[in-house]
Amino acid sequence: VSTQSTWEAVVSTQSTWEAVVSTQSTWEAVVSTQSTWVLDNLDIDENVTAVHCTHTRAEDMDEFIARGGNVCVCPLTEGCLGDGLPALQHFSERAVVGSDCNARIDVTEELRWLEYGQRVREQKRGRVVYRSGTKDAAEHLLRSGTSNGARSLGLEAGDLAPGKLADMFTIDLNHPTLAGCVGQGEEVEALLPGFVFGCAGDATIRATCVGGTWNNW
Repeated sequence: VSTQSTWEAVVSTQSTWEAVVSTQSTWEAVVSTQSTWVLDNLDIDENVTAVHCTHTRAEDMDEFIARGGNVCVCPLTEGCLGDGLPALQHFSERAVVGSDCNARIDVTEELRWLEYGQRVREQKRGRVVYRSGTKDAAEHLLRSGTSNGARSLGLEAGDLAPGKLADMFTIDLNHPTLAGCVGQGEEVEALLPGFVFGCAGDATIRATCVGGTWNNW
């Protein structure tokens, strides 16, 4: 009786495992076709922004980007929730940095973790400039958080240019974390990397200007 009961338990376990495997296969099929459905049913252009795309298939992402789509990545959210990291090499030039993590809201931390997350994922440095026209990671990251973001939102902003919204911010050049980054020559060139990779945005930003209206912090 004991042997029979044990065998029945094994059979039951086997059936349960087969059900789990079947469910997993079905789920993988669903996940693999979500992005395909988007490509097949939506008109993708620069006015379309997909958020996260953590597990999007590489071939679907390549097609999405080829049509002009944007991808909004929220690095602090992915880290907080442990969701994983998207393959940035497929869309680095169309990357937009966003935030939906209430645990920490900081512009520079979001920017640098777009790069740092990829370094951890690929065990290499300088990943955000994989397909970029610049080799300056800080410049690329700033663009992801400014002009790229404005493009994805359909706003005439993100650059200091005639006809565009006067959206900008100032930073405290006397802040200790920028020591050695303010001056002439090489020190000036170190200002942007120093700000993006070395500063907390809420500590170094002095004032913001939105649509021409200044707000001091």
